[in-house]
Amino acid sequence: MTRTAFAVWENRIAPVFDVAGSVCLVDSDDTGIVGREEHSLPAGSLQARTGFLAERGVSSLVCGAVSRSLQWMMVSRGISVVPFISGELDEVVSAWFSGDFKPDAFRMPGCGGYRRGRKGHENGMYPGRGKGGICDPSLPWPYDSCACPECGHREPRVQGVPCALRQCPECGCGLIRKHERRK
Repeated sequence: MTRTAFAVWENRIAPVFDVAGSVCLVDSDDTGIVGREEHSLPAGSLQARTGFLAERGVSSLVCGAVSRSLQWMMVSRGISVVPFISGELDEVVSAWFSGDFKPDAFRMPGCGGYRRGRKGHENGMYPGRGKGGICDPSLPWPYDSCACPECGHREPRVQGVPCALRQCPECGCGLIRKHERRK
């Protein structure tokens, strides 16, 4: 069974998770949704929000905007974050569990169109960005990677997830960020 949290504000996905008042926790298994409950989020520190979700076994958080520090805390506790989502709560939950979830259909306004005045984004210098991917933290920044200082293993860096929070799959050592010059 998996548990997914949806940040809630007035029966919609909350526009900013850092200040959201509640979450809808949805339990599912292979057959579909098996339980759903709404909880108030603890006020105060970001650590309290992270701990609240981790203690309840949440594996994924679907939310609007989220600060980078809070996203790092979530990822470090094993919670994957799907940010920049908007829409009616029931529609998003239904799409998420039907296997029909397309992030672009629920993308927050302003996260995915042309970004005027940003050199390099419009002309393809940064693959996957510019024409619709600028807000997607799952895309690696070009020429950056996480590397193991012990065995040399490399893997793409994921924006919003510090390399130091990841471990080498080959030797278990902590990874470090490597920036490579473009050739």
